[in-house]
Amino acid sequence: EADGTAVGVLPENLALNQRLAFGAGDVLVVATDGFNEARSLDSGFFGYERLLDLVQANCHRSAAEIAGVLYTAVADFAAGHMQDDDQTLIVVKGVA
Repeated sequence: EADGTAVGVLPENLALNQRLAFGAGDVLVVATDGFNEARSLDSGFFGYERLLDLVQANCHRSAAEIAGVLYTAVADFAAGHMQDDDQTLIVVKGVA
């Protein structure tokens, strides 16, 4: 979960530069809160746990397929309930 200021809100960049090892098969998912805060008809939230479980269950798939699974799962969960927030997603998968 992010704990900093959103990128572009302030004129200066307060983020720290960080490096991490990223190898073949590794998956990085960056999602706006429109995913975990998506609501169902009974006003329940999609939540982080459900999002993480889906990523883990589908990490063998391509980045495009993982994105498709996540968008479909949120849409199915919402079952037509109008959402109040954008749902933006970046999925990166390491290749050999």
